[in-house]
Amino acid sequence: MNKVKIPKEIAEAIETAKTKYSGSGITILLDVYDERYTFSEISKISKHFDGDLQTLMHVLVNGYEVEKTPEENFRDYYEYLRKIEDNGLISPAKRKLAATERVGVNMTLRLLDIEVDGVNK
Repeated sequence: MNKVKIPKEIAEAIETAKTKYSGSGITILLDVYDERYTFSEISKISKHFDGDLQTLMHVLVNGYEVEKTPEENFRDYYEYLRKIEDNGLISPAKRKLAATERVGVNMTLRLLDIEVDGVNK
């Protein structure tokens, strides 16, 4: 069964709520259903799932995947380009293309005044 992807902040709220409730997912579900926001985490969870208790139950029972942030996706792509550039088994033309793309990525970040850990920070 596929796991639901949720934002990092919601995953953290669920884990914090589980800790406060001694691991009880059913208590989280009941508090969201009854709109008892005993913790700020319950409020965050409730707002995210917006009445979709079936999906929340699925997350609490079957687990979830944390969505990557745009920065994490960007960093992964940058590392992919770096690996191609450094791989001596790949053709020189493809290695040069990867190096050129990395230069373009860095220039774009600089022009937009954006810093991404592991890329230009």
